[in-house]
Amino acid sequence: MQKWYDYLVSYSFEKDGYITPGRGTIEVSRTGKINSFNAVKQVKELIQNEVPGSKNILINNIMYLGRNIHE
Repeated sequence: MQKWYDYLVSYSFEKDGYITPGRGTIEVSRTGKINSFNAVKQVKELIQNEVPGSKNILINNIMYLGRNIHE
């Protein structure tokens, strides 16, 4: 089994039909660390896939939760 890097990501976004910016959190598990702009871009793309129609995604905080084994 492989250990994954687990993160809790807080974000804001805009979406057509919303009067104010939306906010949310997402749990992200990755085989590699979030330690580059490319990794942040991948997280933003993940959020965009989870919230269809979202745009102008702003990551407010990335909290590292540790390495854990996932089944």
